[in-house]
Amino acid sequence: MKSKILILFLILFLISFIDSAEAPTSNKCDDAVRLADAGAEKNIPGYSKVPKSDFKPITDKSILADKFKKDVLDPLLKNYPDLIDKKVIVNVRKDIDGNYIIGMHIYDKSGKPITNVWQRILRIDENGDLIVKNANLGIQTEFQNKGIATEIYKLEDNLYKKMGVKKVYIDAEKDGRYMWSKKEFNFKFRNSEFVNKQFNLWLKSVNAKTFLNSEKGKIYLKTLKDQKKTIYNLGDNPYLYPKEFLIDDTFSINVLYIKTY
Repeated sequence: MKSKILILFLILFLISFIDSAEAPTSNKCDDAVRLADAGAEKNIPGYSKVPKSDFKPITDKSILADKFKKDVLDPLLKNYPDLIDKKVIVNVRKDIDGNYIIGMHIYDKSGKPITNVWQRILRIDENGDLIVKNANLGIQTEFQNKGIATEIYKLEDNLYKKMGVKKVYIDAEKDGRYMWSKKEFNFKFRNSEFVNKQFNLWLKSVNAKTFLNSEKGKIYLKTLKDQKKTIYNLGDNPYLYPKEFLIDDTFSINVLYIKTY
């Protein structure tokens, strides 16, 4: 009987010891959780959390369409009152990858389409940042050289800033390869090393030699000299590259640009 009591006593003692040993560990876990929460609130370095986008309309197609209409289409109509008709089309759809595809069309007063394509793609990347791809913008031939494309981009640029966009991508083709290189748009090459290699190859071509020996080419070289640059150290500065290179299909079928806000 005494032995049974002794065994029971030992069991109770061990249980009590284990409980007291685990208590500090539990307290430490609680402290760690509290510290982590405090770190999140105060942005303590080293504390990692998944960033969240402040752009709530990304989850609402109708609100997203309204934003483009209010901030891009309406001002565009106001800036071209004698040309662009009030009839506009804005379509927003979500693809299987979660991207929001925005398609728009504008028309002139007689009902002719001014744009043959106008598409933007929005998505949230793995860092929680809002990213935009200016996928396509085509102006019908008879409406080109009226500043419409440039005006569209400027209005979109203001909207992107308001929306908190972090990056804008453009896969430029045809005249866009040169247009987006202009300093006013503030784009960089997505792969500047590749472009530079292509440029060095282009400099050996007949097209390049013809350009550089022309009056226009001489003005270009003088402009570089004034900026203390040469054709061999243009770096990641798209606006320093000549139009003749950027639109030369032999060396640049498309040019990949990126803009970071």
